[in-house]
Amino acid sequence: MSSSASSSTVFLWFQNITSSNLLLGWCSISLNHIFLTKAMKVQGYKREQLPYTFKYAPQAAWISLFFSGLILLTSGFSNFLYGNFEISSFFSSYFVIPLFAVLYVFWKFFKGTKLIMPEDVDLTSLFADYEENPEPPLEPLKGLQWLTLLWS
Repeated sequence: MSSSASSSTVFLWFQNITSSNLLLGWCSISLNHIFLTKAMKVQGYKREQLPYTFKYAPQAAWISLFFSGLILLTSGFSNFLYGNFEISSFFSSYFVIPLFAVLYVFWKFFKGTKLIMPEDVDLTSLFADYEENPEPPLEPLKGLQWLTLLWS
């Protein structure tokens, strides 16, 4: 890729598109977690009933959404500086956002699906399945096995 300037430009486009897609994915994950938390609260389930819990998970989802969205929206800020606007850089930084919106609306229209209200989410079968098939307990880590936490 480093044999010419044009190949490095194309690599930068792919890098921008991939980064934007990754950040949009994290925004989606955070929103899903926020909606799950809301549905659990409305239906009277407690976080302790989940197989894995984290004390600050509801707040972490909001923080993740905020920072992922902030980075996503400011990733192409250099395009807005005086005299630095490049359509290719702008496109590669922000193309994923309208693409996601169009595909989401298309899928909702094409499949005829609707947003599910928190009180209508089927959490009963989820928790029943977990009670029937519980996760095996985790083995305690010993010695240098703590290093595996970085890759697991």
